Amino acid sequence: MKDLILPNTCINLHVIQDKGWFEMLVKQLKKMYSMVSIEELYSYYYEGIPLKNACHITFDDGDRSVYEKAFPILKKYNVPASIYVSPKSIVRQENFWFQEIRGYDETVLRNVIIELGLYERDIPNSAIKPLLKELDVDMIWEIIHNYRKRTNTDPKPCFNMNEGELLELNESELVSIGAHTLDHPILKNESDERATKEISDSVEWLGELLNKPIYHFAYPNGRYSEDFGEREMRVLDNNGIRLSFSTDKGTFSLDNNPLKIPRSGITIGGRFHIMTKLIMGSKWDTVRSMIKK
Repeated sequence: MKDLILPNTCINLHVIQDKGWFEMLVKQLKKMYSMVSIEELYSYYYEGIPLKNACHITFDDGDRSVYEKAFPILKKYNVPASIYVSPKSIVRQENFWFQEIRGYDETVLRNVIIELGLYERDIPNSAIKPLLKELDVDMIWEIIHNYRKRTNTDPKPCFNMNEGELLELNESELVSIGAHTLDHPILKNESDERATKEISDSVEWLGELLNKPIYHFAYPNGRYSEDFGEREMRVLDNNGIRLSFSTDKGTFSLDNNPLKIPRSGITIGGRFHIMTKLIMGSKWDTVRSMIKK
C-alpha cells in the first residue's frame, strides 16, 4: 500500500481506550506510510531532508493510557512518536481542568457559573464545556472550587502519567517529549504575562525534568487564531521551540510554518474508516457529512 502516494501527515491522539484498537491503528499506518520521528520532522523543516509518504504520531496531555496501552505497541512495532505534557501535572499529579470536571453534575456546574455572574442567560448543559473554553484558566478553577465546596466533592486522582513513567518514555529514545503549557489554558484567553509564563515555564521545567533542551510543543486545544496566534508563536520562538503542533486539519509540507504544523485527530474507527479518513485528508469532513445524510 506504500506504493500509493499519500501526503505527509501527523496524527494526534489523547486517551487510548483500547490497546487492541491502537495496535490495529499502528499496523494500518505502517502499511500506508513511513513512520518518522520528531527528529526527522526537524530535519525536514530545517535541514532540507525530504520526506515522502511520511507519518508522525503525536499524543497530547500525557494520559496514563499512553504509557500503559500505547507505549508497549510502539515498542513492539518500533514506531516513533512524540507526546506533549505539562511538567506541573506530571510532577504534582494534578489534573487539567477538563479532566477534573468529568462526571460533574452539569446542572450544578451550570448554576455555579451563572451565580458567579459569568453569564446572565440560561445555559444548556450541552454548552457548558464550550463556555468554559471562553474563560481564562484561573476563572475555570474558581468554578471548580465552588462546585467542590457546594457538593462536597474531593479532587480526582490524577489521570496523567507520573514522573517515573514519563522518564521511562524519555529513556526509550522511541518517544520524544515536548511541552504543552503548565495548566492547559486556551492561550488566547490569557494575558500576555500569563500566556508567556505558561509557555516559558513549561519549556524550562520540562527541560530540567528530562535534562535536555525542549524544542517542540503542542498548543492546548490548538486551533490557529481561535486558541493561539502570532503572540504565542513569538513566545515559542523566544524559548527555543522549533516545531509546534496545532489541531488545524491538514497534511504537512514545507508550505507550513513549522510553529503551527497541522494534524489529523483519530479517536475511533476500524481499518476502512481510518484509511478513508487519511486518504481524504481535508475533504474528510465533507465526505462524512454526505455519508450521514
